[in-house]
Amino acid sequence: MSRSRRRLLPPLLPIIGVDGHVLLPGSSMLVKVNDPRGLNLVENQFWKQDSWRGKYVGVVPKLKEESDEIHVRGTAASVKQVTARSYPQPHFTLLVTGLCRFSIDELRQQVPYIVASITQLDYLHKKDDPIPAEIRTVVEEFRANAKELVDLLELQSPAAKRLKHILDSVPDQNLPDLFTSIVKASFQEKLEVLDAVELPDRFKAAHPLLLRQIETLRLLKQASNSSLSGLTSKKTPLSLGGRTASKWPLRPEE
Repeated sequence: MSRSRRRLLPPLLPIIGVDGHVLLPGSSMLVKVNDPRGLNLVENQFWKQDSWRGKYVGVVPKLKEESDEIHVRGTAASVKQVTARSYPQPHFTLLVTGLCRFSIDELRQQVPYIVASITQLDYLHKKDDPIPAEIRTVVEEFRANAKELVDLLELQSPAAKRLKHILDSVPDQNLPDLFTSIVKASFQEKLEVLDAVELPDRFKAAHPLLLRQIETLRLLKQASNSSLSGLTSKKTPLSLGGRTASKWPLRPEE
């Protein structure tokens, strides 16, 4: 990894553990912070006006909810916004954007908040970064399926137009992370994509999730079309002069 272009992270990184969610590079997430160490971290590093600019935080999945046990890998993120609330209990909400994977080498500090020594594992690619020849076919298939998913989503939501624009501009290397964040996937499935440090492994882990989402949307589309077709076939022509005009008997003339 070239230091001038690809080195991003400092050797020590403050860590926030997240329950039930996996942040991947290139995606954004709202992180609720209400545990004592997390509150200390935000108050010390990110709460003062503009104090979070140019700083990174390690967002690491917790292996069990309401537990201090965290995964060995996480995603370094930039902080875009910080808000504070006091109800129903004091907490901060961070808007973070994932930048790259890292592994935790050692927990250097646990009080008043967690700081770890880390190793950066990858980086956000640029559009002109070359794709390894041995996975070019896999990448082309993934992009074609990603386009199909966006087309299916566009039929349901105008917001998919923005995703279509993102798809046109995102580097091929970032596709697995982006679409794993979009499709419906379990915590464990997203964790497997996070753990896929090598690019071929990442496409291998993410592609079945993409195909499953496409199949789900196809079935929903078919069911919707069948329902509409059934409703159309059952319509009875309205006849103002016959009995089909009303199911109620006409009042006799007086």
